[in-house]
Amino acid sequence: MTLPRLNIYRHDRGARTLVTLAGVIDPGTAPRLRAALEQCLQDGITPHRRRSDHRRPL
Repeated sequence: MTLPRLNIYRHDRGARTLVTLAGVIDPGTAPRLRAALEQCLQDGITPHRRRSDHRRPL
């Protein structure tokens, strides 16, 4: 039995949403991830950064 390469979980908690990923993000799974994030935007969820998340890019 083949396991899914990417699981996407969305946790809505009041005014906040947490999206967690488990698996491999690659060209084969990227469309599913993009669709999940687009659905969040369509549902009115907007990106938010906490002040502690402002780090320099790697």
